[in-house]
Amino acid sequence: MKALIVYYSRSGHTAQAADALKRELDAKGVSVEVLRLHRQQEASFLGCAFEARRGAKPALVELPKDVSGYDLLFLGFPTWAGHASSPANSMVEGIQNVSGKKCVLFSMSGLKSGFVKALDDIDSSIKSLGGYVVAKQGFSESERALTAERAAGLVAKVLGHSGS
Repeated sequence: MKALIVYYSRSGHTAQAADALKRELDAKGVSVEVLRLHRQQEASFLGCAFEARRGAKPALVELPKDVSGYDLLFLGFPTWAGHASSPANSMVEGIQNVSGKKCVLFSMSGLKSGFVKALDDIDSSIKSLGGYVVAKQGFSESERALTAERAAGLVAKVLGHSGS
């Protein structure tokens, strides 16, 4: 099985979740590639929140255009002001060949439940492209100590092993 983890992380918190997911997938024998996305032009923290609320789609430096060679696609992004980060919108719009692809969404939020709407919005976007989301997981910055445990549970769920 081959998986691709594509994520954007402004502060490094979403990167921690991506790293934990990679470790878990590696431990289960899954071939994993990881791509951290970067914006062409960074914005201030407040600017990022406004972009997220508007549904903006900033230009990204690198984006995997074709994901057809992967069995699983993990998409990670921060939640800003209760919305998917603007780079998440760009990521979903820019990836091609999502149709029929199994996708796993993960998001980091400063609040324990701040990621719910963000995950649902990106889920809808993936579905509109013909992909299907097999699992979603929110990670809270205030509970970073639980990141590895939640990543393990998500990978177990996705791969069909026991666990939550």
